Amino acid sequence: MVGRSVKTLTDQGASRVSFVAKPTTIGALRLLPAPDVGRSSPRLPGEFSTYRVKVRLRSMKIEDDSDIHLVIADHTIATRTMIAEFPNTGCVRDAGATSRRKMAAARAALLRSCGPAQTGRFRLLTGTATITGVAFFDVIHGQRGVAPNGIELHPVLSFKATSRCSSR
Repeated sequence: MVGRSVKTLTDQGASRVSFVAKPTTIGALRLLPAPDVGRSSPRLPGEFSTYRVKVRLRSMKIEDDSDIHLVIADHTIATRTMIAEFPNTGCVRDAGATSRRKMAAARAALLRSCGPAQTGRFRLLTGTATITGVAFFDVIHGQRGVAPNGIELHPVLSFKATSRCSSR
């Protein structure tokens, strides 16, 4: 899959990613210009930054590649959504040890806070969280919750529930 190594920090450009999280909002991330090149290059301009956002939790499911697809909304405007993805821990074996531990811990924290994700259908959620992840511009292909510029936090490196997460 194009971009898979970028989404798991196993690409050659991963060593150039800044892991110093920049506080921002989903609204601001949705306004970033999407790179003007296709997904044929491994890491695109704009994918070397890590961001921390306060979010509303909307829904989640396990994708076909076993990543958890979490739809998140702007903390203040619920209609501004984007995607945060938690890679399957089996897919990150070639990532650096610190990144591997952070990705696994973030996925475990999500599941501990919100319960199990389902395969095949989204489970609606309520609650708030603070999420830290690396920017990734995905190709828009009808994904639930996709930002207009295709930006995602993928991989998520930290998840902290700030209110009770529950199903709606």
